[in-house]
Amino acid sequence: MYCMMDYEFIHRDLFDDHEERRVWCVLRYSQSIETYTTIVQYFHFIDPFLVNLISAICIIVYITRLKTIIRSQFSYQQQLLD
Repeated sequence: MYCMMDYEFIHRDLFDDHEERRVWCVLRYSQSIETYTTIVQYFHFIDPFLVNLISAICIIVYITRLKTIIRSQFSYQQQLLD
Protein backbone atom coordinates (compact mmCIF):
# COMPACT_ATOMS: atom_id res chain seq x y z
CA MET A 1 0.00 0.00 0.00
CA TYR A 2 2.78 2.43 0.84
CA CYS A 3 4.58 1.83 -2.44
CA MET A 4 1.44 2.99 -4.27
CA MET A 5 1.73 6.37 -2.53
CA ASP A 6 5.51 6.92 -2.75
CA TYR A 7 5.04 9.86 -5.09
CA GLU A 8 3.25 11.71 -2.30
CA PHE A 9 6.41 11.93 -0.18
CA ILE A 10 8.41 13.17 -3.15
CA HIS A 11 6.00 16.01 -4.00
CA ARG A 12 5.22 17.14 -0.46
CA ASP A 13 6.48 20.54 0.70
CA LEU A 14 6.24 22.11 4.14
CA PHE A 15 5.88 25.86 4.53
CA ASP A 16 6.23 27.75 7.79
CA ASP A 17 3.64 30.45 8.31
CA HIS A 18 5.22 32.67 10.94
CA GLU A 19 2.29 35.09 11.16
CA GLU A 20 -0.25 32.44 12.13
CA ARG A 21 2.29 30.10 13.77
CA ARG A 22 1.49 27.02 11.74
CA VAL A 23 3.04 24.76 9.17
CA TRP A 24 1.31 24.13 5.84
CA CYS A 25 1.74 20.88 3.96
CA VAL A 26 1.36 21.46 0.22
CA LEU A 27 1.27 18.77 -2.45
CA ARG A 28 2.26 19.69 -5.99
CA TYR A 29 1.47 16.98 -8.52
CA SER A 30 1.98 16.75 -12.22
CA GLN A 31 -1.07 16.04 -14.36
CA SER A 32 -0.17 12.36 -14.77
CA ILE A 33 0.16 11.87 -11.01
CA GLU A 34 -3.17 13.61 -10.42
CA THR A 35 -4.80 11.26 -12.92
CA TYR A 36 -3.18 8.24 -11.25
CA THR A 37 -4.32 9.42 -7.80
CA THR A 38 -7.88 9.90 -9.02
CA ILE A 39 -7.99 6.42 -10.55
CA VAL A 40 -6.58 4.82 -7.38
CA GLN A 41 -9.07 6.66 -5.16
CA TYR A 42 -12.03 5.62 -7.31
CA PHE A 43 -10.78 2.03 -7.34
CA HIS A 44 -10.46 1.97 -3.55
CA PHE A 45 -13.97 3.41 -3.24
CA ILE A 46 -15.75 1.19 -5.78
CA ASP A 47 -13.91 -2.12 -5.32
CA PRO A 48 -15.21 -2.97 -1.81
CA PHE A 49 -18.75 -2.15 -2.93
CA LEU A 50 -18.45 -4.50 -5.93
CA VAL A 51 -16.96 -7.28 -3.81
CA ASN A 52 -19.86 -7.04 -1.34
CA LEU A 53 -22.43 -6.94 -4.13
CA ILE A 54 -20.99 -9.94 -5.97
CA SER A 55 -20.61 -11.98 -2.78
CA ALA A 56 -24.23 -11.23 -1.79
CA ILE A 57 -25.47 -12.35 -5.21
CA CYS A 58 -23.38 -15.53 -4.99
CA ILE A 59 -24.77 -16.33 -1.54
CA ILE A 60 -28.36 -15.81 -2.73
CA VAL A 61 -27.82 -18.04 -5.78
CA TYR A 62 -26.11 -20.74 -3.67
CA ILE A 63 -28.91 -20.80 -1.08
CA THR A 64 -31.54 -20.89 -3.83
CA ARG A 65 -29.84 -23.88 -5.45
CA LEU A 66 -29.73 -25.69 -2.11
CA LYS A 67 -33.42 -25.01 -1.54
CA THR A 68 -34.21 -26.28 -5.05
CA ILE A 69 -32.37 -29.53 -4.32
CA ILE A 70 -34.17 -29.97 -1.00
CA ARG A 71 -37.63 -28.91 -2.21
CA SER A 72 -37.68 -30.26 -5.74
CA GLN A 73 -41.40 -29.68 -6.27
CA PHE A 74 -40.71 -25.93 -6.76
CA SER A 75 -38.83 -24.51 -9.75
CA TYR A 76 -35.62 -22.54 -9.49
CA GLN A 77 -37.42 -19.27 -10.31
CA GLN A 78 -40.04 -19.91 -7.62
CA GLN A 79 -37.29 -20.59 -5.08
CA LEU A 80 -35.40 -17.46 -6.11
CA LEU A 81 -38.45 -15.24 -5.67
CA ASP A 82 -39.43 -16.96 -2.42
